Amino acid sequence: MYAKQQTYAFKETCSNLYDNLDFLSVKDDADSTVSHQHFASIHKHHVNMVQFGENSKTTTSQVLNEKSSPSNECPVIQAKWCSLGSLDVLVVVNHRGLLIYDSTGQFLMYWHNPKENNKPSFSPYCRGIACAASKYICVGTPNGVIVLSYSKNTFSINETLTGHTQAITALSGVDCTANKVDFVSADDDGTICCFKSGNKFATVSCIPGSSDVCSSIKLVKEDLVISGYLSGHLRIFNAASSTILCEIAAHVRAVSCLDCANNSEEGSTVISGSEDSFVRVWKVSTNNTIEVSHEWCASIADSQVCGAKFIGKNDSTFAVTAYDSKDIIVYNKSH
Repeated sequence: MYAKQQTYAFKETCSNLYDNLDFLSVKDDADSTVSHQHFASIHKHHVNMVQFGENSKTTTSQVLNEKSSPSNECPVIQAKWCSLGSLDVLVVVNHRGLLIYDSTGQFLMYWHNPKENNKPSFSPYCRGIACAASKYICVGTPNGVIVLSYSKNTFSINETLTGHTQAITALSGVDCTANKVDFVSADDDGTICCFKSGNKFATVSCIPGSSDVCSSIKLVKEDLVISGYLSGHLRIFNAASSTILCEIAAHVRAVSCLDCANNSEEGSTVISGSEDSFVRVWKVSTNNTIEVSHEWCASIADSQVCGAKFIGKNDSTFAVTAYDSKDIIVYNKSH
């Protein structure tokens, strides 16, 4: 169903972090058909980026972790592009807080350290990045989820969402007014909190955990939440009702990454990657009852998959990264 199409390369290898790959496609202007495509992945203390266009010319660059000095470098935990209407920004989180750059990673626009009352024992590290309703940037911390908004060329913190008793591990948001839930957060206990965004985020439901760490999560259309766990399981919930709809023994080791492409007629296509070296593609459809089918899989030999992203708005192409490898492996749907 899918075949390896092309391989690009970062300047340095990918760190062993979950969801360690992101993708952004930017057109030259609103009427242009020419787009520039960007990949980003973390290597220790900075973010590696690759850019390529229609002429297949590639350039590589690095986003410097500006709040770290060479003598006291701070490891990056996650990097993700967020689209706030017409503004694309690169959000980087580390053990000291969060940084927001322009989409190229060249200009630092905002910096925040969530250290609480300057307590020496408090760790301000952040983990989990998501964009909700194309208006809010959400970042996970040990004490909850920070919600930021952008107005008049300024970022500001709206509120901090609580409800978790454990540190945040993963976040996901959508821009879908039809959804009763457009933002979800997960923690070290596997608990998932579901919200509807607004001037003040409203809690819709809370899905109890079972002491199984949720390593990756994806909110899709029709209020479906797809979550991956260190046990190798995938679980699908109805976010509005907190009901579990499906559980799949998908991998033999931890699920390290998830992504989803929504196809209006066919349902959703989900890709899962794992430390067991396998990448798997699933088809999820809801016609009165939920149906999940395993469509395709491949093993990247002697590798721990750490990132997977669909490229574009459909499920025809996706890219994969693996720990301690520079390669970005691109797969294309074959008919």
